[in-house]
Amino acid sequence: MTDQAHPGHTLRLVTQLIAADEDVELLIVPGAEHQFIDCPLYVRKRTWDFLVGELMGPQPPAYYPAPSPIDPESLGELFA
Repeated sequence: MTDQAHPGHTLRLVTQLIAADEDVELLIVPGAEHQFIDCPLYVRKRTWDFLVGELMGPQPPAYYPAPSPIDPESLGELFA
């Protein structure tokens, strides 16, 4: 959920991809900002799982990248 694109537009795109029999992966994080400042660990974990699953096979390993040392306020300043 982002202020950069209306959710209806995203759902229309997904509907058209499904109609074209394309594979679709969609992660919706309600209440998150465009840069996912409110939930970076969750988004990083899901991104990691997706990449590992696509590159190494269907089951991601039980390890994850180390947490980012940047706090949300500093990260927000980078994108301000």
